Amino acid sequence: MLPTSNSIDIMEAVNLTPPTGSPVGSPPPALPDEPQYIAQIKFNRKPERGVQYMIESGLTTGNPRDIAEFLYHADNLNFEKLGDYLSRPDNTEILRCYADLFSFFDMDFDVAIREFLSKFRLPGEAQKIDRIMEQFAQRYSTCNPAIFPSPDPAYVLAFSIIMLNTDAHNPSIKRRMTVQEFISNNRGISNGQDLPREFLEKLYNNITSKEIKFLASGFFSRTVKSGWLKKQGKNNRWQRRLFVVSNNFLVYFNSPEDKDPRSLVPLEGVSVERSQTDLNAFVVFDPSTPFLKSVKIVPGSSPAEGKHEKFLLQAENPQEAELWVDTIRSNTISNPALQLINMKRGKMEK
Repeated sequence: MLPTSNSIDIMEAVNLTPPTGSPVGSPPPALPDEPQYIAQIKFNRKPERGVQYMIESGLTTGNPRDIAEFLYHADNLNFEKLGDYLSRPDNTEILRCYADLFSFFDMDFDVAIREFLSKFRLPGEAQKIDRIMEQFAQRYSTCNPAIFPSPDPAYVLAFSIIMLNTDAHNPSIKRRMTVQEFISNNRGISNGQDLPREFLEKLYNNITSKEIKFLASGFFSRTVKSGWLKKQGKNNRWQRRLFVVSNNFLVYFNSPEDKDPRSLVPLEGVSVERSQTDLNAFVVFDPSTPFLKSVKIVPGSSPAEGKHEKFLLQAENPQEAELWVDTIRSNTISNPALQLINMKRGKMEK
């Protein structure tokens, strides 16, 4: 029988797309007591205070480029807060510097949009969306001048792709846009000229075959940490997996491209301890039961109860391992049954 809780809905997390990990070249994760970590906590509560703390603590000089770099590399920011902050009219220069940090050189247009929108939640207001997509188009055209000599056609095409994505993957829409209709909708957008038919056909096929998953409200809108860890599996083999801590769950995916997570562990009464033999490793377990409560997700099958005694995980360095341990502990809900057991044991020992 699957574990349930009044405070946690395990199945709420199924059929959601994982956020990507930190970009290549990111600085090492901040420790919980370091200014970088405190700045992110403050930003997630109120972005202005987070940015002010960055400046006061010397993390940035306060210029738009420095602020943008901090926001780009930080791995514990709230997606919704970040999207809202970047899209404000008085933060246009920060948004421009933020977009300039993406390398879209020789990257397919739809892949670039997916990467860009994997870092923050797209706001719901039309003017804010307009500002964000305008900077995306500017950056993509700068990286690919042979395709888009100016940002205007990239801007129009970006919105056209968002419309196609909704049309192709919204179950309430019965009649889907055809490839010919998509091509017709984008005629003359490149300074009066048509974009190559092969280019548009490829975009159409890429979008209709694989949905762009926007970071909207829901399970992963409250992600507090995500990144790559190695997990010890069968025969003591280490396998690299994308882990996420969100809504009092520890979740992992085989890769960022997976539609569904492979396993969900409710952080309810679990313990997490550093390894005594490997400074980079730590173990997650349930001290009250022989098995760690978890849900296994198998593509094409119904969710099943997991059979893990524990999760033995390995980070890239001791500092990152400590950050994961701290994050999991701070997002673990106490188990009432475990508390009763401990109380009983205490009385017996007396």
